[in-house]
Amino acid sequence: MRFTPLSFRCFLLLALSQFALFTAELPNPLSDLTARSLIATLAALRPVLTEKPDDPAAWGVATTTYALLAMQGAREQWGGLGPWYDYAHRAAQRVAAPAQATTLDQALPGLWVALLDHDDRVVVDTLERLRADPALPAVRALRAMAMGNPDGLDRAATPIEAFAQLVATIAAGKEEVYAGRASRRLDLWTMQAMTLQTDRGGDRQAALRQVAMDAAWLMQSPRIPDADADARLVELAQAAGGTLDATLERAARISQCEALLRGLRDDPATKIAAYVAAYRAVEVALAGPRGWEGNRPTGLFGLGDVARWQWDRLFVEAYLLTMFDRDEVIATVVEGIARALGPVLPVLRMRAVNGTTQMANLAALATALEQESSASGSRSYGWYPRINCLTRLVTQGYPDGQRLTTAFFATVDPADLRPLERVVALSHLSSFGSLYPRLRQAAERSPWHFDFYRLAHAMDPATPMLTDPGNGTDWTTATVDYPQGGFIPGGPEDLFGLRLVGRIAFPAGGTWQVTIESDDGSRLVVGDTVVDNPGDHPMQRATGVITLEGPATLPLRLDFYERGGGQGLRLWWRGPGMTTDTIVPAAALSHDQGPGLRGVLWRFADNQALERALQAAAPQAWSEQVPWNRSAVLERAAFAERTGDWETVLNLGPRLKDANAAYQLESWILEAGVLHQPALSIERLANCLPDEGRLRMSSERGTPLIFNAADEVNGPRMLAALRLKGGRVSGFMLLLRLQASLAAGDLQDALDMATLIERDDWCNSTGTGFCTWVKEALVLRVLLTRMLVPDRAVPPLGTRMDHCCTNPYYHAFGAWLDGAQTWDETVASLDEHARTAYLPFVHALYLIDRGQLVDARAELVAFKHASQPNNTYHHFTASIITWLDGLDDAGRAKLGRAPALKGGDTRWSPGSPEPVPAAEGTTNF
Repeated sequence: MRFTPLSFRCFLLLALSQFALFTAELPNPLSDLTARSLIATLAALRPVLTEKPDDPAAWGVATTTYALLAMQGAREQWGGLGPWYDYAHRAAQRVAAPAQATTLDQALPGLWVALLDHDDRVVVDTLERLRADPALPAVRALRAMAMGNPDGLDRAATPIEAFAQLVATIAAGKEEVYAGRASRRLDLWTMQAMTLQTDRGGDRQAALRQVAMDAAWLMQSPRIPDADADARLVELAQAAGGTLDATLERAARISQCEALLRGLRDDPATKIAAYVAAYRAVEVALAGPRGWEGNRPTGLFGLGDVARWQWDRLFVEAYLLTMFDRDEVIATVVEGIARALGPVLPVLRMRAVNGTTQMANLAALATALEQESSASGSRSYGWYPRINCLTRLVTQGYPDGQRLTTAFFATVDPADLRPLERVVALSHLSSFGSLYPRLRQAAERSPWHFDFYRLAHAMDPATPMLTDPGNGTDWTTATVDYPQGGFIPGGPEDLFGLRLVGRIAFPAGGTWQVTIESDDGSRLVVGDTVVDNPGDHPMQRATGVITLEGPATLPLRLDFYERGGGQGLRLWWRGPGMTTDTIVPAAALSHDQGPGLRGVLWRFADNQALERALQAAAPQAWSEQVPWNRSAVLERAAFAERTGDWETVLNLGPRLKDANAAYQLESWILEAGVLHQPALSIERLANCLPDEGRLRMSSERGTPLIFNAADEVNGPRMLAALRLKGGRVSGFMLLLRLQASLAAGDLQDALDMATLIERDDWCNSTGTGFCTWVKEALVLRVLLTRMLVPDRAVPPLGTRMDHCCTNPYYHAFGAWLDGAQTWDETVASLDEHARTAYLPFVHALYLIDRGQLVDARAELVAFKHASQPNNTYHHFTASIITWLDGLDDAGRAKLGRAPALKGGDTRWSPGSPEPVPAAEGTTNF
């Protein structure tokens, strides 16, 4: 049986019988969001609009259906897959605009299109104006997606609510993804493509299976010759490891092929074969008819429209294959497709290649993009694949990436905000000065979109890097030419900020590059051009481009801060006829009172004061207006953590935990609980501890917490909170509990923790920043075992003391404890600081092992007297003295059974009458 246009239509209608053609009731596209169902909805509308070509209700269904098809991908892709975005806008011209609608039914089609356009404010304002019933599924879905508010969908009873919850959770930055009971009525490929954006969820194999099945589904069209359709179906079946019955008609062979593809294996060769077969199937359908000519519908959709949609899906699938399966598939996928089809998609040039070939691959990608701009409509990759590739060029530092990106945006309608979803990920985005009007418009239209809001504020020329903290010192400079090193005579070396203002005179028209170079961060504003060089870093450049019609003098503002380490600040330019960057000369700089730039220098009391000056008010204001958004909660918590506002962190803590927060967020809550003043109750402190004890912490953030836990006052509190919390302890929390146990004088608990540390995977991995604390725990384990359970064998420390890094202190202690050298040799191998700051404590523990309690106590008392309170062993010493004094005769009698180590039994003598106090900041050997 050969397919005819009528039989093709009948096939769609029979397969989806809920869409009756000639009933008075129009199909409801919200009842089933699978792609094929939405295509069938459009098919069902054809005869209705043939009979009543101006029926607003039918056009409303068509508009909604197009919009829902355009949403079959991540929000950043809405309208970037296939022709549906354009078709939705053309159809929307035949229905009431939301602003003119007087009823919800009139407004709904336009609201779905407004959602596509990021006109989120229009969506919410219209629903409010019409007093839309908040219980209606469409209303709930629109509000949730417009506002990125999954909390507005406490249940997902219908497909559109399930889809909205999926979108809103991703928009809110949550890790969990909801599909609900209605998932069976959502498009499988859409669900996988969207959930893959999160860290939890998504099945790349399921997405590939759906792409391949939809490619087979396309073969039902009578527009595709039998021979071509048969060849493509056979190839798809072979990719799935099966064969087709040649005696069956085409519809039956399609069903058989789809059944085979449902079992597509998850291995590299199969993925390549399935992708290539799907591409070839889509390729034969691309020449099919379209559903629109200009703004005139010729059939609502055509074979070419659906094929183009699948073409764009193939791009996303190639992206997933190359980016997510890099370890096992990337080389074979890229080269396999290249051998079979040539350079099918520019994404295949996006693979991460190190070494000398990387720039060549980026150049090939740039060439593919420029060739693509002249491709025919059916073969054009569309804006979504292009912007992905452009952002890759920019982030990889390709020299022409910025020019190509600017040229791309020059071809995009300024009202079209969709490409901004991808480009906001670029670093140094402010150098794209032409994007500022678009971002400002996006922030106004989509006020709940954090990246739009934040970047529009950051790119606003009126926004400084530093908030004026007051009490500054006047400062003037003829030029800005301060290479690496201290550049403020008599000024601070760290923790200061500088603002320079004035004018810069460009002597000629043309294209000028202005470059700011700094260590640490800086922000340059020349006229309306903003050049950002943010963050803590060594000398680093950032460049902006200014185009002038003739000579001009523009206002200039330069903000700079120095946190620590080196410092430097230089201002360069390059203009017409200049072949290299040159320091802006003094003659080009002026201010109201004369030559040069005038400014103010601020000194900051501490890092928190600097952080407060660096934090713009806008993100905080945004976070307060979207309290349901997890990104907003994160933004507020991050600012509070950086500025030491622990009460705010604690108040936000429950929401962060409920959001299944990553360990960084849990670390903020822990810091808030430990460092909060006044000290929290034991119960409240316990609530700040991680539930499962898996917390991992950077050395910079964790060291102050270890100091705190080692304190003789805070240590017992921390230990009590840990016991109240219960649960398994691992990773960083083991180190914290060891310190707390020692400070509290619970030596058995300390021994238990030291034993667990020796076995913990994280504690013994490289790169944690805590390897010295782990080595300390190994030393303590040996000494505490000899003290508390001398009959227990202790494995040699051996090379464990050289794990991750080599430190002479631990190497020497390990050799002594293993019996490889004498105590005198250990002492001789260490410097004077180690002999006075560390050795007395370790030697005193050894004497306790040997039962020499009088000498041990005398050494502990002398060490406590000589050491500083910020030395953790100062506090441990106090707790061990208390423990010794509390022993009864039976307890003392149990000590002294440990075997002797070489030369360690003599009383410790530091070599001077008064031991030198431990250096400030000393924490461990």
